[in-house]
Amino acid sequence: MESWTIYKEQKSFLKDLLKDMETMDKGNNNAFYNKYAQSMKSKFVIMLYTMLESVVMQSLQDIFDHIKQNKISFYDLHDNMKKIYFRAKIKNKERHFNAIVADNLIEVIEQLNNGMVEINLKKDFNSENPFNAGSLNYKNVKDNILAILMSSDSIDSNINKFNKYFKINIQEIIGANTKDRNKLAHGEKSFQDFGSNITVDDLKKRYISIIIFLHKYLKNIEYYIINKGYKNA
Repeated sequence: MESWTIYKEQKSFLKDLLKDMETMDKGNNNAFYNKYAQSMKSKFVIMLYTMLESVVMQSLQDIFDHIKQNKISFYDLHDNMKKIYFRAKIKNKERHFNAIVADNLIEVIEQLNNGMVEINLKKDFNSENPFNAGSLNYKNVKDNILAILMSSDSIDSNINKFNKYFKINIQEIIGANTKDRNKLAHGEKSFQDFGSNITVDDLKKRYISIIIFLHKYLKNIEYYIINKGYKNA
């Protein structure tokens, strides 16, 4: 899955960046870092969220690509995947039968007649989440994506084991990171003010939380694809 590649690349990049920030923070003798430390910390929060979003979105595209590559018939799809397909192709939110909807229905009919199903997040959803999950956090991904595709109970038990081991609360930490990212992205908090109130150790906990969660999440998606969870039983 392409999402694994993105995960590994981002994991490695952010790990190295975090190490460098940790070294400079402890050394306290780097003029550049001392001047821009607050902004760097704030940007790290945004990068963590970007990793979460990019991996989750690519994992969904991986599912759609697998369906297309294996030439799965629309009629063999599970009902939840059929609904996503129709939402992808009928873009007019008011559902008025206008030229746009008519063109999309023609595309749907042609694809169904050819026995193919194709969904592209960029084209069909303008790169937005097809599950209407909003800004992604642990709860949204679990309740609005995993719970629709499969049972999401197992991920909680797995994550709670890591909570106990690291003495953290992964669910709450990811939620806090998403909230902080939104405040920074929408200008509710300045990079300087936010960065001055968060430590490198805090960022490390956020990194660990997102890394663990995404790994468990991708394992679930991988299992879903391998076992053809997108098909009717």
